Amino acid sequence: MKKISIIILATLGFSMIFSACKKYEEGPALTLRTPKQRVVGTWNLTETRYNNVKIDFNNLQDFFNSFDLGGLDLSNAPDSTTFDLSQLSLKSIKLNLDKEGNGAISIELAYGMLQFPYSQEITWSFDDKKDALIFKIKDVAEEQSFKILKLTKDELWLEKTDVNNGVASIVNFEFEKIKD
Repeated sequence: MKKISIIILATLGFSMIFSACKKYEEGPALTLRTPKQRVVGTWNLTETRYNNVKIDFNNLQDFFNSFDLGGLDLSNAPDSTTFDLSQLSLKSIKLNLDKEGNGAISIELAYGMLQFPYSQEITWSFDDKKDALIFKIKDVAEEQSFKILKLTKDELWLEKTDVNNGVASIVNFEFEKIKD
């Protein structure tokens, strides 16, 4: 009976200690890899939510119609400048982060049969508590900070909160690792 009590107490103590070790809201609860070891690699954006509404980047017409363009009316644009957003598709958004703190954001768009790849060099770092990633686009002074909600060896969830005119907007990004 004494051995069973010791085993139960050890199990409870172990689970209480490690349940308190959860650094990020969505996990992981326990990992042996450092945050840097987990974040280094190539990540593919799998989902984006704006104020908790999933954004379908391949339905850009509806996406842009949801924004207030400040009275700008594009309905009378001449035919020669007409751009059919329904023909524009987002193939991928990738985030590549190396262990030295360098990386790139790569976007691949297609318009009909035409492919438009674009890549921008970045630097990245953690904040002091390692609960946010800070990105800086090359040749741009401003840094952008993203709260880390989840960081496992295969998943990275980030959150960006902006406040404009007293109204908060929250954008969530979910990435899946495709290469270490």
